[in-house]
Amino acid sequence: MNEFKLNFYFDGVTGNCLWAENEATVEKYGYPIFTQELPIPAATVELGLGLAHRFAAFSDANWCWPEPDTADKFRSDVRLFLTLLHQGLPSNFTVRDKSGYGV
Repeated sequence: MNEFKLNFYFDGVTGNCLWAENEATVEKYGYPIFTQELPIPAATVELGLGLAHRFAAFSDANWCWPEPDTADKFRSDVRLFLTLLHQGLPSNFTVRDKSGYGV
């Protein structure tokens, strides 16, 4: 069974938050990885897409959180997403949080 390794971080441009870390992951899912292609529940996919969209809005607003979003709310939602992602993915997936928001 292949080992799939994902990195989680935002770039503010692509609207993605998951990136392949190894060749097996790139071959199966590409780089960047679209959350809707992963074997996870739809609610987790939507949360991940929403986070990427919110980060892009933050980036577009010259690094200020647009109302009513806040850095604390964003961090809380990142932690929830990472928890749901870990719970939803099969055991042959590894996710590394490189965002700085999941701590």
